[in-house]
Amino acid sequence: VEDSPCNIGQMSLTTKQWSTQERIQLSLYNSYSGGEVFSLLANHTKTNPTDTSYRKSSTSSHTGSGELIVVGAFDTTYRNSQVTYCSVGKWNGAVLSKVGEGLCNSALSKGMKITCASMAGPQEMYVAGAFQTQVWNGERHAFVKIYNIAHFNAVDQVWLPLHVGQITCSWCTVTVLALAWDSKREQLH
Repeated sequence: VEDSPCNIGQMSLTTKQWSTQERIQLSLYNSYSGGEVFSLLANHTKTNPTDTSYRKSSTSSHTGSGELIVVGAFDTTYRNSQVTYCSVGKWNGAVLSKVGEGLCNSALSKGMKITCASMAGPQEMYVAGAFQTQVWNGERHAFVKIYNIAHFNAVDQVWLPLHVGQITCSWCTVTVLALAWDSKREQLH
């Protein structure tokens, strides 16, 4: 945008001008190349402030948070920043924020690449790609490994693996390229 590097820019459809204020430049630690964005997901999940169940939210007049979920291969927004995003963040049009804590494990998550995301209501998100990490599971009082698909619970602010198993391969590299949530059947595809 205007000869300045950026990974996420914002254009006004009214003025047909790119914003020079609202843009994000991503970076990878220990790399001279910038971070990469693989997918943007508009978060238009509806919420009802008196009901925490997203299944009943279709009657709500709220239109959701409106932020963008940003996934890719990036650690931070600037080369000298100490905020670690673990290749997933949410952008409100001006600021990139972290999504939870603990998805990155420095010993296991080298080269973390998240290629896609899917919202399963206002309180749940799934991300997938090519990565291996481990997170703390407070219910089990132990670290659990995550391979290629992670589930974020916004109520508890925790990342966890899928409850039904992992997608992994001992002799090949697995990369999940797409996710979709079917709210009618309550299934992740």
